[in-house]
Amino acid sequence: MSDAILRTCRWDASGTRRDLALHYLAQAHLSLTEIGNLPGYAELSNFSHAFKRWTACSPRTYRRHLA
Repeated sequence: MSDAILRTCRWDASGTRRDLALHYLAQAHLSLTEIGNLPGYAELSNFSHAFKRWTACSPRTYRRHLA
């Protein structure tokens, strides 16, 4: 598989994880740890770093602004 195809696959997976996280953050009954685990992050810190990369804010801050 070429490097370009692998980069595209990683990009698609990252976009899907972002979309799932944004959807789940609107679900008040889910904890941040659960939300991080759902798209496949083993640690909350890894999820938080990725989320900050996507949105420039933490998952907690994003959730507060939804309310």
